[in-house]
Amino acid sequence: VLYLGFDILIEHWSDPERQGSVRGAYLTALNVGFMSAPLIAGYIADRLGFGALYGIALVILLPILDMVTTKLPAVENPHISKLRFFTLVHRFLKNKNLRLVFMVNGTLQFFYVWMTIYAPLYLHEHVHISWDRIGLMFTIMLSAFVIFQYLT
Repeated sequence: VLYLGFDILIEHWSDPERQGSVRGAYLTALNVGFMSAPLIAGYIADRLGFGALYGIALVILLPILDMVTTKLPAVENPHISKLRFFTLVHRFLKNKNLRLVFMVNGTLQFFYVWMTIYAPLYLHEHVHISWDRIGLMFTIMLSAFVIFQYLT
């Protein structure tokens, strides 16, 4: 829902002629964050342990929470047409392409969630690869998302 919400905000606030490039830059920045996170987290976990990793994540999260709670309520709400729940469900069930897109995206997101949790644990516990090496592997693996996002 958050992903779709940001997409709606980008559509509302960006100039229609530059909407594609703004959205592309947003998605590229998002993917750079996803790509660099395993490298940084792996390095910190290997050197300082998970307690320090969670502490650093909390320190980074606090200013973001402050901005969301103090600055976001002042943002003007865009005019969004309201749909009733049953109307929305009816449209969703009626449109085969929309159902298939959501099904494929849901399957892909389910795969990403479980792989980012269990693959590193398996590699560390059973294959005995260090956390910083796992972080480097995942960074290289995820670089394809940044490259292909930028090219499309």
